[in-house]
Amino acid sequence: MIYRCNQRGFTLIELMVTMLILAVGLSIAAVRLTSRMPETALRAAARTLMADLRYASVLSSTNGKDIKLAVDLDALSYTFNGKTRRFPENTKIEIKEAENKSVLRGRWHIVFYAGGGTTGGEINLSIGKKHFKITIDPIAGAVMAGH
Repeated sequence: MIYRCNQRGFTLIELMVTMLILAVGLSIAAVRLTSRMPETALRAAARTLMADLRYASVLSSTNGKDIKLAVDLDALSYTFNGKTRRFPENTKIEIKEAENKSVLRGRWHIVFYAGGGTTGGEINLSIGKKHFKITIDPIAGAVMAGH
């Protein structure tokens, strides 16, 4: 008696090769995603900072009192409205005051005045090749983003 196998299927070798190709593809994708995490974290931190700066501007005019936001360049953080927020690790922060004086270390304060306007300046955040620039207009108090 001769048995013929008409069932079609995959051999063990074919399954193992397929699994190997999938594993290599997934590991490449994982490396690409994790390499972009610092950039994504920086983008989120920049957006949060911009939102807090805009809120400080609105808060100062609606409450009728000066509002201060403090950036600690050494601790990679800023404090506003009783909350301290941190920038991602390895963030490079450079502040340019309204008088074009650069601040690279220590603490820097920006004040939004009740009558409008602010001390102004520019905050530059970067990690690797990713840069974010936040400009605060000293007259209008407007917060603008740039790359």
